[in-house]
Amino acid sequence: MVAQAEKTMQEVVAAVGQINQSILQLDETTQRNAHMAQNMARVAEAMQAQADTVMRVLSAFAVRARGTAAVAATDHTDADADTDTDSDSDESVDASAASRRTGGY
Repeated sequence: MVAQAEKTMQEVVAAVGQINQSILQLDETTQRNAHMAQNMARVAEAMQAQADTVMRVLSAFAVRARGTAAVAATDHTDADADTDTDSDSDESVDASAASRRTGGY
């Protein structure tokens, strides 16, 4: 009977040792996950700051009806005067380019 109790005690000690190992592995995994979550939060904040910067920079541009980008008139006060005088020459350049593509027809 004493031998049986001793064998049972050894099995219990072995089981407790396995449980302790499992708990240590869970703790290590939890700590790694927490560290990665903190890193991901920092990366997300940095990406948000970069996205905000890109949006701020891109907000300085407007899209013309023809689909070409131009600096917004609020950034360059001379842009309206230049655009008005250049629009006729842009149209003639566009017309001559179209004429060359279609063989002059």
